[in-house]
Amino acid sequence: MLARAIRIGIAALGLVACAHPAANTPKPAELQHAGPAANSTSLEPASPATIRITARQWSFTPEEIHLALGQSVILEIASLDVTHGFNVPDLDVRVDVKPGKPTHIPVQPRRAGTYAFHCDVFCGDGHEQMSGRIVVDAAP
Repeated sequence: MLARAIRIGIAALGLVACAHPAANTPKPAELQHAGPAANSTSLEPASPATIRITARQWSFTPEEIHLALGQSVILEIASLDVTHGFNVPDLDVRVDVKPGKPTHIPVQPRRAGTYAFHCDVFCGDGHEQMSGRIVVDAAP
């Protein structure tokens, strides 16, 4: 009788383990290599990464931004104080950045190199020091 009760208990435990949601959850390694569904008819491009930049008298943070050649990104620039300019002449980027309203700039670098950016709206003493650079790294 005791042996039968143990077999029933073991069988019940087996069913509980199979029914537990974690038993059917894919492992992270399985998810990394998962492609689109077999019956999928559309492949939507991945959303571009967003790089956040903060402008304040008299600096941009970060001062150096690294981008991969050909990769689309959104530069999101927010001013913490006054209106600033964000100008990257060699990438044909020029926008005003107003306080309280983030500015979004789509960028897809086509050439590797280092590109200077600066504030081109006078924002007070120290304005001329408000600069940085975008480094576009060639694909490995």
